Parts: sequence; C-alpha cells; structure tokens
Amino acid sequence: DSLSDIVYSPWGDFNRKYAPWLYVYAKPTTLIKAKAAELTANAATDDAKLRRIYDFVQKKIRNVDYDDALSDDDREKLTFDHAEDALKAGMGNSIYIELLFASLAKASGMEANLVFASDRSQNFFHPDKYPFPSFLRLSGVAIKMDTEWRYFNVSRPYMPYGFLPWNREGVNAMLIGEDG
Repeated sequence: DSLSDIVYSPWGDFNRKYAPWLYVYAKPTTLIKAKAAELTANAATDDAKLRRIYDFVQKKIRNVDYDDALSDDDREKLTFDHAEDALKAGMGNSIYIELLFASLAKASGMEANLVFASDRSQNFFHPDKYPFPSFLRLSGVAIKMDTEWRYFNVSRPYMPYGFLPWNREGVNAMLIGEDG
C-alpha cells in the first residue's frame, strides 16, 4: 500500500469525537448502578428491564429542552458533566437524557451505542455520497438485544418505546460505540 492508496474518511474521526460521550459521560457510576438495579429488580427479560428504564427516564427526568417554564437564561445556567447529573437533578437536556438512558442500560449489562442520523426531511444522507459529518445529529440510543440492535429516543416527550423521531427513521445512521 502506498500513501496514494489511502483514502481519508471522516467517519473514524467522527467516532473518536463522540465515543467519549459513552465511556466518559455515560460511564455507569455507583448511583447509576444502584438506580438500574432498583428499576430492573425482578424483571424477567432484558426487554422488560429496558422498558422499565425507558419509562423511568422518559417520565421522571424532565427534559429542559421542552420545558416552557424555563427561560433561555435559566437553561444556560444548568450544567451537566455526566449522565449522573441528570439523574440527581431529575432533569437534563436531550443529550444528557439520552446518555442517562444509555448509562442505565449499560449498568444493567446491555451494550449501548449512540445513534447519529440525518434528518430525512432535509436530505437523504449516504456516507459514501456525502461524507460530511455535519449532516448527522444525535438521534437516540441503540441497544443490542440478543443479536439485533434496537433504537430508542427517550428524550422526546411521548416518543413510544423502540422508536426514533419520524425524520430519523428509515435513514442511514452511524452507531458510535466505545470501541469504534
């Protein structure tokens, strides 16, 4: 292989940029492990465990991005450095709510990745045709159930279990994992 045979791809850089969200900001802490154990106690299956985690995060953690009671100034004053901060505060922005869901799932022994997808109402992203990471946004969390990945967006109020927003469904996406 010569240098002329090497083709630059932004996707490795993209993964390196966002993988720390999982292994730093969503690393299960003692508090998150305890909450995961509480939520999943006596659940018979991984799906039942995940459904309990999903219901807790969606119904008990307030998403400040959708909270009209908070002014923009109030939102800017909120700081989150870890998924645990959203658990402690009982609220978080969309990113930290997704990270809390991933962290609780990981604490329950499940494999979790972040889902970055384009908005199909604006374009149909294809990684070979449009190798531009600017098309992608955090769209949810992927959880490996048995041998298949299932996709979730817990931060959107009223989003049903097992779905992404309509404009992020049926499009190419990138899974960001701790190991690349």
